[in-house]
Amino acid sequence: MSANSYRPARPDKVQAIGIMNVVDGVLNLIWSPILAFTIFGVGVATLGIGCLVLPLAALPLVTGILGLLSGIRLLSNNDAAPRPATGVAVLQIANVLSGNVISLGIGIAALVLYNDPEVRDYFSSKL
Repeated sequence: MSANSYRPARPDKVQAIGIMNVVDGVLNLIWSPILAFTIFGVGVATLGIGCLVLPLAALPLVTGILGLLSGIRLLSNNDAAPRPATGVAVLQIANVLSGNVISLGIGIAALVLYNDPEVRDYFSSKL
C-alpha cells in the first residue's frame, strides 16, 4: 500500500453514531404509525379538527428512513467514505415535536460526536 492511499481506521465514535442512527431509525419507524393512529383517533373524536396535525406523523417516518440509511452507511465496510449526516441529527432533535424524546437525546449525542476532533479528522481524510 502506498503512502498516499493510507486511510485511518474508523473511530469507535463513528461506529457509535452509526449504531445510534440505526436504533433511532427503527424506533422512529415504529413510532410513526402509532402517532398517526393516535392523531387520527383524536381527529375523529374532535370531528376532524384534530386531523389537521396528521402530517406531524410524517416527521418520524422521514427521520427513521434517513436515520437507517445514514447508520447503515456509517457501519458499512466499503471504501467509499460516508459524509457526516448532521442533517439527520437535526431531524432527530426536531423529532421532539412528535413526542419522541429518545430521538432528541440521540440527535444531541450525534452532533456532539460529529464535533469531536477524531471524528472530524476521520471524515476529512475520507473526502
